[in-house]
Parts: sequence; structure tokens; C-alpha cells
Amino acid sequence: MKRKFVKVMFFGALALSTVTYVGCKDYDDDIDNLQTQIDANKASIADLQKFVKEGKWVKSVEPITGGFKITFNDGTPYEIVNGAKGETGKDGKEGKSSMVTVDPTTGEWLIDGVKTGWSAKAPYIQDEYWYYWSKEAGKFVKGDKATGEQGGKGPAGANGFSPYIANGTNGDKGYWYFYEPDNKEAIASGDLKGWVKGAFTDATTTLTKVEGKPCWLLTQLDGAKTKEVTLPTADNLVSIKGVAISDDGKISTDGTKEVTLYYGVLKDEVKFGPKDAQNTYSKGKVLTSNNAVINVMVNPVDISLEEYTFTLQNSKGTNTYLELGKPVQNVTLTALTRAENTPNIGIYDLSVKIKDGLSSSVELPQAAYALATKNAWDKTIMSAYDVKVTLSNQNIPELTDQTLAAIKNCDETYVLDDLLKEAGETNLGYVADYYYTADNVEIKKDVETGKWQILSKIGQSVTVTVHYLTVEGVEKSSTLTIQFKKKLEMVTVDPINWTVTDAKDGKEKKISLEVIKDLLDKTEDYSVVYLSEAALDKTPAETDIDYAVAPVVKAENGGIALSVAKDAKDKKWYLTATFDETKVTATEHTIHLAVKNAEGEDNLGTLLVKGIDLKVNITMPKTPVFVFDRIPGYFSESGKGNIAKAYGTPVAGTSEGKDKVIYDLTKLYTNVTNGMANISYAEDDSEAWKGAQWLQSGVNPVLSLPVGPDNIGKKHGLIVSYQPYGNKNLAAISDEFSLTVLSEIAEGTEKGTVSNKYLSNVVREFTLNLTDFVWKDYKNESITLSTEAKIKSITLVPSATAVKYMDLDKTDFKKNTSIKVTLKNSVGVILSPESGEKSYIEMKVLDAWGITSTVKIPVPIKNENK
Repeated sequence: MKRKFVKVMFFGALALSTVTYVGCKDYDDDIDNLQTQIDANKASIADLQKFVKEGKWVKSVEPITGGFKITFNDGTPYEIVNGAKGETGKDGKEGKSSMVTVDPTTGEWLIDGVKTGWSAKAPYIQDEYWYYWSKEAGKFVKGDKATGEQGGKGPAGANGFSPYIANGTNGDKGYWYFYEPDNKEAIASGDLKGWVKGAFTDATTTLTKVEGKPCWLLTQLDGAKTKEVTLPTADNLVSIKGVAISDDGKISTDGTKEVTLYYGVLKDEVKFGPKDAQNTYSKGKVLTSNNAVINVMVNPVDISLEEYTFTLQNSKGTNTYLELGKPVQNVTLTALTRAENTPNIGIYDLSVKIKDGLSSSVELPQAAYALATKNAWDKTIMSAYDVKVTLSNQNIPELTDQTLAAIKNCDETYVLDDLLKEAGETNLGYVADYYYTADNVEIKKDVETGKWQILSKIGQSVTVTVHYLTVEGVEKSSTLTIQFKKKLEMVTVDPINWTVTDAKDGKEKKISLEVIKDLLDKTEDYSVVYLSEAALDKTPAETDIDYAVAPVVKAENGGIALSVAKDAKDKKWYLTATFDETKVTATEHTIHLAVKNAEGEDNLGTLLVKGIDLKVNITMPKTPVFVFDRIPGYFSESGKGNIAKAYGTPVAGTSEGKDKVIYDLTKLYTNVTNGMANISYAEDDSEAWKGAQWLQSGVNPVLSLPVGPDNIGKKHGLIVSYQPYGNKNLAAISDEFSLTVLSEIAEGTEKGTVSNKYLSNVVREFTLNLTDFVWKDYKNESITLSTEAKIKSITLVPSATAVKYMDLDKTDFKKNTSIKVTLKNSVGVILSPESGEKSYIEMKVLDAWGITSTVKIPVPIKNENK
């Protein structure tokens, strides 16, 4: 197992020591030592083991005074610090904490940022031989046959090549050992072959970031023994699987897509790059393309893969030719499960490349690979052998000349790789190296991102040369043409606020344009123009600039007219907005204007020289322009409620069943008349309403209801609206209520009855006359039943009890105003009387509204005798 220090931050071992600067032969000018002192009892192996068993993992490690602090994923902190000042070693100094990192450029160990000269590049096995980094040769060189572990062992369970403190069984106790086989002080034979004995330290505890595994390794020297605890730096990975993602974003779990990795072997040394920053590629170096990417799906899907290192393995469990980059969250143009572009959960990209330092004589094999990684406890997690990587040195794609369609802004920095891709170039990933040059622009490589950037200060057409090195070591070039234009400079003017009115003297508002007076004074060259909304984001063609503000620009829905003029009195420039209340919309408008240079060029950004986003805020007056004045008697709550009642007028139909009841809604108001402008009518059309449609049109206030109980006496929702100024763009002023149309007859205040009508053995008949009944309508006015036209029919019907005792000579009471009621001849002596509650005659009155009113006439059966 190799150990390697984490690059930049904690890329290596943090050691607690008493720092002692002891000369160490040839390299004592580079470094004093890697020592720190800590009381061994302070670092509790048992405590840390307990945290790990609880499922905690290390979120961060940071140096603190006298030691370092470990923070676990649940926020639990654990500090390992010096106890009392310990005994010093040779030439010892007071204790302190040192950070050991790796220089990402030179690949050597650093202590507190100071170069040590010790290489941190880990050896590897190729073709059954060890290859290690040689400072003298400046490359990996072939070593001994790989018959076992190369070099000596560090602390128990931490075999590798990062520095370690010997415990007496793996070197002289208390001394640092670092791996550097070509160092003249390197041990020549035995288990420690290739290792160099460093400075003495009293340190008892070290913390090492392990290469290729998501963990730190904490070790403590305890006499001749080394105690250790593995501290995971990520949640445990359960499984991995190679997947393929198609161009349309669909995922397949049948293994990865086949990717082609192009390579070439240099026949001669090649120098490539800008004159001030050339790279040298030695003869025999294997160059490779850099765009090969495979996809992996992990479980659990929410695990962080930052701490995991992935490799490709063949069926023999080895692979010395290909290496994988760090996992990067996969994002597709069309998300796998959602419409918007988002990272695909559980899916990662892994770049593939040929390892650095391979000999030119190596025959790169073709093989089926599996994805593999190790967890904190050195357990290997593997996918199936379905990773498809093809190596090729034939028919390598090249770059072609491109022209970028979209115009770019001056004074904005762009990444050239992105522009090249936007222009349609897809082969940049097939080259070994590249850089860009162009005239009259600034091109540089960003220090942080390593990306080439371009910046143009003026509007111009730029031809960028893309210099690239093929994997065969041949320098070639292509071009990228970019059009830059000056970005429209925006100026700020006051907003215009207008309250809708039809007053002639209140329809104009003006604001100052003195901010652009210098341009407007040159009236022969400059004018204000109206732009569409898109014109500020895209290049407006001449046809998009339709209207000069002198004299008029129409905006939005035509309700706003703009004009620009210099005031004759104060000699200042103003923009005047004239409003049409019949067309405006009451909201905040943004009108895009620009100052146009008649001599300018659109593609250079000099046609439109200033931009104005004019804000126009149109509001309705606080006092409504119209208020419905209800007649209180028709509405509940003295006119304030939303329940209304009215009595419609019956109208006879031209054919049977076509009778109607009509009602004019304007009768509900004092200020609404039939035919009044800007008034409209609507009714409830919800499924809850089971009746007929009452309105004849949206502008006719006269309701027309079919007679009968389906409509008469039923609440129906109605809306009467006023459209201010007849403008459909303004919110209507509405009066909503439910109306019930009632029958004047059925709602009468008194419905006539007669009394003292009965039958017995003594009184065996009597006569009912219509004149016996008193009936008053809803106005409490008496009506004559026999002649009232609003009464369609009157019918008499005996109850179930009454029909056993009596006969009626007629039943139509409307036509026959006198009806005789007679005791049946079959009725003998009446022993058991019947009350009027059971023995009665119903008088059914059908009115012109189609409503039937029923009156009970009690006719009790008495048992009186002669």
C-alpha cells in the first residue's frame, strides 16, 4: 500500500515533533528535519477507534498550536496536542507543529513550504520491474525486478513510499526515512534498499494521508511497536458500475461506451509553446490525447467521491499503462430524469490517459478493463470487465478553421476553449498540447484555471491562430474568427409615472435627456431610436430599428407615444411621453431606447452608442373612475350585500312552452342605463348552475328566463362590469352578486282561505266561490283571482281522506268560479269524525312565472245528527 501526501492542503503527513535542525549530509541545506514531539498518552487510539466504529469519518484536518485538530463529519472535533515540553533530541529545540505538503510543480516534499529536495513521486511496476523517479535523470528509471515489495516498510500496515519514523524494526529507532534510490546515501541492500536515513526525531505520533485510499493513518510509537488507527475520510462505497450516456442523455447500464485514446511516440525532441513559455518533450516520450472520458455509477448515490482514487484493472489485476483522473460530477445537456440541466445524481465522469513516463518501446496492449477503487480498509470495490478503451495511433482527428457565429462584446474576457467549442470545433481533445495567438487583442493563460483567455478592447474582427501539437509530435495550426463589438453603454434617466386620466391637460409627462445632450446636439449624426427587447441582447439588424423618436416612437400596445425635442425656452433636451387612456396598460413598462450614430457600423458596435431602459409606470387613480350606485331595496344589507331579489315580467311565447320572464338589470342601479357605453354583463357558467342561460348577450342587460321552478326562485350569479375608457388593457370595475327572480303571485303577502266549510249528516253540501278568497300580491295589493291575467289556472284536488267522503262537481276553479262540494251518498251515519288536517281540498294556483302556489281548504267531516 502506497502512502502519499495530499497536494496543497494536507498532502502528506502532519507530524508532532520537537523540531531539531540536524545536518544530514548533502541535503541538510534543504531541510532540517520532520520532527515533532507529543506525549503519546495524549493521542488516544481507543477514542479514535470508537469514533470510526460509530460510522464517523474525517471531514478535515488542520494544524493547531502544538498539534493538529481532526474534525469528523458530524462536527465532532478531536485534538491531538503536545503535553508538557518533552525531552529534546540531539540539538533539540522547543516543540512545534509542522505541515508536510507536496509541491504540485516539482513533485517534492515541502515542510512548512520549504523545499526538501526529497521526491514525492511514488514508484510503480511496469513489465514486472520497478520504476522510480530519478532526480538526476529527471524521469522515472528502471529499477529491480518486482519480486516483492520495493524498499522497506513503514509503520505496521502502512507499506509505501512516504516518509516514516522507524520503530527499531524497520530502521534505526527515532529516525525519519525517505525513499530516494538514486541518492548516494541510499541503503544499498536488504529490506530498506533505496531508503535514506534522515534526521532524528522525538516524535511519537504522525498523521499520514494515504495514497489511493480515502483515509488518514494515525500512528503512535510505543517502544518497539507501532500502534495505528485508520481514519476514513469518506462514507463507505458499496458498488461501482460502468455506464454509457448517449448524446440525448439516456443512460445504459450495459457497460461504458467505447472511447478511443490516441497516442504517439516522439522520434525526436520537440519544443512547443509560446516563445516565453515553451515545453520540451523528450525523444521517446509517449504523447496522448486528453478527451477520453468514461462514466461510472456509484452506490450510495449521495456519496462524495473526492477522496476516492479510481483505477482500471485488467483480468490479472494490473494495469501499468492507463490512469484515471479525479471523479467529476456528470451533467448532461438533457438531464436524465428532469427537464432542466442539473448534475446527474450518482453518475461521474472519469478522464482516461496514458501514464506519464512510459518507455517508447512499450507495446500498449488492448484489454477489457474493470473500474476499481479501494476503501479506507484496503478493500477493493470493482465493476464488471465492461470498460471499453481502445488505444490507437492511426487516423488521428485534426482541427479545422472555424468562424464563431455569435458576436462577442468588447471589454469582456472569454475562455478560448469555450469559444472554439461554440464555433463547432470538437477535436481539441485529440491534441497533445496547444496555445493561441492573435493580433490587437490580449491573450493570456489564466494562472488559476490554466485556461487560455481573450480580451478585445475595440470592436473588430479577430483571427485567432490555434497552434497545436499532434500526438505524433507535429506542430500544426488552425484558425478561429471572432467578431467583437462594443457593448452598448447604458445611461440612466428618470422614470415616468402617470396616473390614467382622460383629462386633456393630464396626458403628457416629460423627463430630461441632458445626460446625452452632447450627442443630441449633433442632430445630423445622432438620433434616439426604439429597439425591441431582444435588440439589447442580440445584434439588431437595421430593420429592427423601426422608429426614430423624432417625431414619434410607438411602444408597448400603442398607448404610449414618445417624442424628443429641445425646449425653446430653457434650451434643454426632453423626452415627452403622450398617453392614450383607451390603449394603455396599467403596469410598469420598460421601453428600450438607444442613441443611433448614422455613421456607425453595427458589427463593430458603433451604430448604437448609448442605451436607455426607460421605465414607465402607469397606475390607476386611487379614486375609482366609476362606482356602481345600487338601489338599496333590491339588495341585502341595505344595498351593501351581494344577494339581490327582483320580480320579472312574464312574456307569453309564440308557441307552447316558450313563455319567458324578462328583467332589465339596469333597474338595480341609479347610474346604469340600457345601451350605456363600456358596460358589459356576464353570468355564472360553472357546473353548479343547472338552469338556463339568462343573458341574451354581453352588452344586453335584459335577462330572459324560461318560466318554471328551474329558473324562477333560484339564485344565479351575475357580473356587471365597467371597462374604464373602453380599454380592455385596464382592469374592469365589476359588481358581482347573486340574483333571484321571483313570482309576484307566489310571493304574495296573503293567499286566500275560507273557513267554516264542513260536511255532515246535517250539512251534506256547500258551494265554493272564487270571490270567497282574498289574495294579495308581493305589494300587498289585492287581486281578483277570476280575472287576473297573471294567473294561468286554479285547480281543486281533494286530499286522500277527503276523497272518501265527498264529490266535487268540477275541478277547474278558474273557468268555473263556483264549485259544489257534496257528501257522498254512500256515506251513512258518521260515527267517527275526520279533522280538517286530514280532510281538506287543495287549491293549486299556477301563475305566469310557472310557479304553483298551493292553498289548503279544510273540510272536516263532522258526526252531527238531525
